[in-house]
Amino acid sequence: MKKNIYLALCFALISVLFFSCRKETALTIDRVPPKVTFRIQGGGNDNTFEATGAGMSPSGSYYFKENTRYTITVTVSDTSGLGQLIFKTTKSAAITDYNITGAPTAVLIDNPTDYQHNITVGREEPYTSFLMTGSFLTATAGFGVPQDIRFSVLGRDYLPNQTTIYLNGELHSQPPSGSFGWNPF
Repeated sequence: MKKNIYLALCFALISVLFFSCRKETALTIDRVPPKVTFRIQGGGNDNTFEATGAGMSPSGSYYFKENTRYTITVTVSDTSGLGQLIFKTTKSAAITDYNITGAPTAVLIDNPTDYQHNITVGREEPYTSFLMTGSFLTATAGFGVPQDIRFSVLGRDYLPNQTTIYLNGELHSQPPSGSFGWNPF
């Protein structure tokens, strides 16, 4: 188990070092929104959610297993150039040992209700892709009462075209559907 976590973190670090790409040419303006990808792995599950355009809030719920390490990978790409990536996770007793890194550098924003990390670059230094990666540990589920865990991802270029993904989840000791991970409605 520790070896798998170590390998996942090494892969994430290598991804951070190689994925973020500075745009070689001048910033271009278009009407094409960025592509956003959100991947979550842990508890024997590996789910990826993708959106381009106004956004996506998939119909379903992610059931998180208590006392389990999850890894997160968020990517945003746009060939015309990116300006911002905002990633938020609910601050609650359901999440412990939370960490995020980014390329370019992800900045932790003081927010009373969410863990919020931003990557923002100016028009003079556009990138074609951003990456955030990290992990968290779920806590012990409390007495059969599910605890909410929510994620939101916003990728924005300079028009501003933007794409969002919202993902809702709950922490359980036993999932209501019989399986942990993504459960569509």
